[in-house]
Amino acid sequence: MKAFLSIKFWGDDRNKTHVEAVISAIKNTGFDVVCFRKDAEEWGKIQYTPQQMMQKTFDEIDKSDVLIADVGDWPIGVGVETGYAYAKGIPVICICPANKPTANTVSGLAKITIKYQDYEELTNQLKALNSLK
Repeated sequence: MKAFLSIKFWGDDRNKTHVEAVISAIKNTGFDVVCFRKDAEEWGKIQYTPQQMMQKTFDEIDKSDVLIADVGDWPIGVGVETGYAYAKGIPVICICPANKPTANTVSGLAKITIKYQDYEELTNQLKALNSLK
């Protein structure tokens, strides 16, 4: 099963450690994970025009079984990707660190929103969602 991770990226990759930890937590549930910044852009080594970026993103979402949206930073891109997946009938799971407010607009499209204290708890909560696989 394939999961597309929709998550806020900063130009300086200041949240790279968080992104990698979330990817690892999702992989630990048995999903193959696609993360655009990591996989397509190779952490900024490859640059795309905005149009190319969005087309490649939508192509990857179309090939995914589920979209996992990190809604802790209220990013615009995550909202676009989540809305696209929802419109295509792809299940959406929102995740958010417990110490951050949840982006209600995006989580309103989700089958479930998971609040977690640490990455182990995130993995365990995602594993409990076997019905989405």
